[in-house]
Formats: sequence, C-alpha cells, structure tokens
Amino acid sequence: MLDSTSKYVYEVYRCKSVSVAAEKLYLSQPALSASIKRAETELGAKIFNRKTLPFTLTTEGKIYISAIEKIIQIEQDTYARIQDIQEYKGGIINIATSTNLSYYIIPKICEQYRLAFPNIEINIIHSKTSELSDLLTNSTADLVFIPTEGNAPGFTIIPLLKENLIIAVSKNFTQTKHLHKYGLSYYDILNKNIPEEKKITDMSVFHGIDFIYSSPDSNIYKKRKLIFGE
Repeated sequence: MLDSTSKYVYEVYRCKSVSVAAEKLYLSQPALSASIKRAETELGAKIFNRKTLPFTLTTEGKIYISAIEKIIQIEQDTYARIQDIQEYKGGIINIATSTNLSYYIIPKICEQYRLAFPNIEINIIHSKTSELSDLLTNSTADLVFIPTEGNAPGFTIIPLLKENLIIAVSKNFTQTKHLHKYGLSYYDILNKNIPEEKKITDMSVFHGIDFIYSSPDSNIYKKRKLIFGE
C-alpha cells in the first residue's frame, strides 16, 4: 500500500502544481514541498523538473510515478476482488468430498450454485472420508461434504440430505424369500416412490444373507459396516 509521501507526490504529478495539490490534500505548500524533497532524497534523484511550467517528470520521476500507478492498480484490484467475494460476485470455493458424492450429488448442487453466482469458481477435491475433516482444519477446503455423520470440532455441521439406500438381492435365493414383500418395482425406483410399508428399518431382516465382499479400507465397506454393524 502507498505511504502518505508517495500519495502526496502522485497528487502533485496529477495536478501539475504544488499549490493546487496542497489545496486538494488540505496541506500547506511548504509541508507538501518538504514531502516531495523527502521522496527525492530517498530515491536519490529528482522527480520533478521544476524549470518547466507546469511541472514535468524527470526520467527517474517517470519510473517512480509508473511504480506508484502499478501499486494503485494492485490496491484497486485487491479491494475489488475482496468486495466481489463478500458480495458473492467472484472468488474461489474449494469443496472436499468423497468420490461417491463428488460424482453423483455435488455436481447437481454446484450447478444450481453456479446459476446463482456465475463468477465464482468451484474446485472439487476428492479425498477419503476419513481425511475430509483434516482438509477443513488445515484450510485446504472451505466446505466439506461428508457422506456420514462427521465430527469437526470448531466447525458448523449442517445435515444436507437423507439417503434412501436401495439394496439389490437375488430373487431366486432361498435366503432372500422373506424380503420379497419389500421389493420395489421398476416404476417405484424410477419415480422415487418408496411406499412406507416397503421401507426397512429393522436391519435384522438381513441376518444370514451373504453380501459381496469389499475391501475393509473402502468407503463402501465402512458405510455397510455403519448400517449393518456386525
């Protein structure tokens, strides 16, 4: 950011006059002249050619003013970007989530968000469920979608949605005959119509049924363990 001396020098450059600049800055002419002299002493060269009216810049002065204008532009860009973020007009949001959610659910949410805030860039980070809270803690992610109930001390956790888990079992296995009454039709699934009498809340109905094996470190295994227990 510019210091007061640089601002004073730049105002003299803009006004081409010490007296006019002093009036705009609410300074006395001697005080403003002293600021210019201080800047020239620090620079080790004259900034203004006082032999011309109005003032013109020396070669060194042109370099000095050019540097000031670059700093001013950086300041303006910085404040504009901050304002855009605060008003949701721009910026970047880093979202971390598990692979499953990032393929099927998060894109739909992001699509709606982008329609409302088209200038905000969204980055999706794929990670293991067990590492999601850490990404939030170390500020790698601004927002985390966790597929199960998570624990993130110091952060706000908001339930986003409740999943209906549809399990496919073979109709011909003797082990699954007692599950036929819970069976969903093609149209039930297509229309997302799950009758209350076909919702299973007692997990013991799956006792003794063999399920396809998955690796213990996979998210599917952990989710299955969470639902069915031992």
